Amino acid sequence: MCLICKKKSLKNLTELYICKNVKKIPQLPQTLIKLDCSDCINLDFLPELPQSLKTLDCHGCKKLQSLPPLPNKLITLWCGECPLRSLPPLPPTLEYLNCCGCTQLQSLPENLPQTLETIICDGCIQLHSLPDLPLYLDRLACNNCIHLIKIPKLPLYLRILSCSGCSAIICLPKLPQYLKRLSYIGCTSIIYTPNIHRV
Repeated sequence: MCLICKKKSLKNLTELYICKNVKKIPQLPQTLIKLDCSDCINLDFLPELPQSLKTLDCHGCKKLQSLPPLPNKLITLWCGECPLRSLPPLPPTLEYLNCCGCTQLQSLPENLPQTLETIICDGCIQLHSLPDLPLYLDRLACNNCIHLIKIPKLPLYLRILSCSGCSAIICLPKLPQYLKRLSYIGCTSIIYTPNIHRV
């Protein structure tokens, strides 16, 4: 049995990688910066997260239906392939959001942090729309979001847009001038792409 399962006091711990068979995580140390509980298929609950946490990786937790309030200093959130129906409010420091494969996720939080540089929501098949995107977003990936009807206005500095397999999208928004990579293979409803010759 690992130390965390035995509830040992680890007051100086900064990184924690959880063994895959864990069913419950006890109270976490307030010094923790990174928590990796990915692929813990029996984990259905996360404890209160310390305010020091900057990285949370809980992707592949097949029973995790909700997340606790997120710390204000969180930078990276990877919660893909979890049965989440919604996400809690995102902290103002968040730079990376990966919720790919969350097939029950119906929406992203309305007020996305302006610090976000990457959003990956591939395979979120219940998503019908996206909120307004942060001004300095660098990458948006929403491949195989089959019910996504519309992509909102794209930020000026977006460099990568990938929306392949989004069969419900009829038209892409105006493409930003700094775009470097565009992929929309299999978007069978798109009739035309505006200003693609000028990008």
